[in-house]
Amino acid sequence: MEEKNNKEKIAEESVQSNENTVAEEANNKELEIKKEETTVEQESAEAEKIVETAEQKEAAESTKELATQEDSEQKQTAKKKDSKSEESEQEEKENGRYKVIAKLEPNLWTYGSPVLFEKGTLERDQVSNINRLSLIFTNIYEEKEIRDLYITIYADDGEGNVEQINHSYLAMGQEYLASKGKAAKITIKNENAVKFIIKIDKVVFVDGSVWTKKDAVLESAGEMEDVEVFAQAKTKDYEDNYISGMEEVQKDDSASIGNGIEILKRIAWYKNSKELIKTAHKKYDIAVKNEERKQASENRRANRQKDVKKKYMTVLTAVGVIIVIAAIATVTFFIPNKKYKSAEKLIKNQKYTQAVTAFKDLGGFRKSKGFLAEAYYNLGLQALNDNDENKASDYFTKSHDADKSSEYGKQAGAFLDYYAATDALDKKDYDKAQQLFTSSAQAASDFNLINKASAGMAQVSYIKADYSTAWQTIKNVYAKDNKTFQAQYAEYGYAYAKQLIDKGSIKEGMEVYSKVEKLSKSANLSESVYNQAVKLGEAGKIQESLNLLNQIKGNYAKAKTLYDSMNSFHKKVSLWLGTWKHRGTVNGEKTTYYITFSEVLYKGEPCIKIKDMNNKSLGYDVEISSKNHITQIEVGKYMIHFKLKNNHNQKLTYTLLEGKKMLRELKYEGVTYKTKYKKK
Repeated sequence: MEEKNNKEKIAEESVQSNENTVAEEANNKELEIKKEETTVEQESAEAEKIVETAEQKEAAESTKELATQEDSEQKQTAKKKDSKSEESEQEEKENGRYKVIAKLEPNLWTYGSPVLFEKGTLERDQVSNINRLSLIFTNIYEEKEIRDLYITIYADDGEGNVEQINHSYLAMGQEYLASKGKAAKITIKNENAVKFIIKIDKVVFVDGSVWTKKDAVLESAGEMEDVEVFAQAKTKDYEDNYISGMEEVQKDDSASIGNGIEILKRIAWYKNSKELIKTAHKKYDIAVKNEERKQASENRRANRQKDVKKKYMTVLTAVGVIIVIAAIATVTFFIPNKKYKSAEKLIKNQKYTQAVTAFKDLGGFRKSKGFLAEAYYNLGLQALNDNDENKASDYFTKSHDADKSSEYGKQAGAFLDYYAATDALDKKDYDKAQQLFTSSAQAASDFNLINKASAGMAQVSYIKADYSTAWQTIKNVYAKDNKTFQAQYAEYGYAYAKQLIDKGSIKEGMEVYSKVEKLSKSANLSESVYNQAVKLGEAGKIQESLNLLNQIKGNYAKAKTLYDSMNSFHKKVSLWLGTWKHRGTVNGEKTTYYITFSEVLYKGEPCIKIKDMNNKSLGYDVEISSKNHITQIEVGKYMIHFKLKNNHNQKLTYTLLEGKKMLRELKYEGVTYKTKYKKK
């Protein structure tokens, strides 16, 4: 009885009067569609051949042009980074013309240089039998754009034969972080050269200013994850030196001014350091003269005392008075002053232990407290070099106690703040630890201490789950010392990347993760993103899932496989997606029937989901997948067919027609029912 009712309902839904006509239309349409598909495929294939031929011709022309224009990269914009020469070089290598003989150490640099030589490659032209060297260099000085670069290359064969090559890169217009040099091939005549030394002669900026440095020989700065981080760290280093030197030259004593001059000399190219040095030299000369006059005045005073003693030796009463005065002067000034000068020499000769004894005996005479603080401070540094933290801490304490207002007393205080911060960290007093680490980093002039205190700041932020601050802080420290702080750099970067990814900032998170992926031992974050993409796909959010997979498919094979599968399927079924409707009459009443096609990831497989609930007994809402007990599945661009094995063994065929129309064919118990639907 139930089956009879089902047949009657199905018959009512169908437009039976048009069965034969509809069937003929569907068959004709299917033939037309297949014919169109064949034509489109042929046209597509021909188009691909035309494009491929054009691309090959264009690549050949590009190669030829680059071979004849050695310095063509000077005419390109900074952001393109010699893309044409890279294409040319790749084609040349594929043709087997050039053979790589050797690669230079990575990231060649000298302190203060606005240019970082990231790569160097020596190749053999197997046609002309000439060795050629290419250097890729980057502008890491944010303040200025580089116009010209002049270098000298020394090619050494290890047997005493050294070839000197002077080379220049002109009219580059090289902006900050832009790379140049790929297309410029430097001929090396010494074919047996195995060692290359590069020296920067000068760098000329667009504004006409020039960077030079005596003996600017390049050395490797080691592997780098991010050149920009290195550049920013060096800029901060220059700024720290600039501020420290400027503070020193603003003081009145010659020792401080001289120290400031030496600091500024290290960064003479930076800002107005040259002008400051010039002014400081004049101030230094004046300070020395004032100090010499003061010393001469003291000497004259001493000499006058001697003259007075001689003049009144004949007067007995006066003699007694003079003897008393002379004795007092000798005890209170002349003898201490002699010891004071001897102690100063001990400081200059770096005999700090003896200097401590000498200045302690002076009991605060003149500037003995400041010198005592200096001697203790240097003993503390020596203890650090010997890895004796306890002894170092004791010396720094004594330095600070000797004269906490002096420069060395303040520097000792920076160390004491660091030690106090580590104690607070051990006691989990994080706010106090952060305050002390910050105070230490700001006051310190010792670069190792600055790095350690800054790393401490990053650690506190990490413990507080402020991963963004921890990452930003440790990046600068890592750029200065990537060996000591590698573990923290990897750990904090991973935590920040994971936090970003968990919040949905996938692109930004993966950018951070890419910098620490090789250094971190934590779980692969690409797997985490992959799992998120799968969940989105299972929820029917296909485009969002594809967006996630697209961001990691470059370095994660599973993501690429799934992305390719989902993307291909998405293109194939795109015309089906949406809601379709049919207006019919049942029992004399007009009724609208709906069918919905959607896309979903089902058990790792992209498939189409169809909701066709127009018949209560035979209706269905299922994922069309073999993993879902569905057989005879055919999913195409214009036709979908399947058998619902668990739902009365009914067979469904959906065929696209012209004008956003679709034919639904239901085969049930040997009878076929056809209905036309139109896209909503």
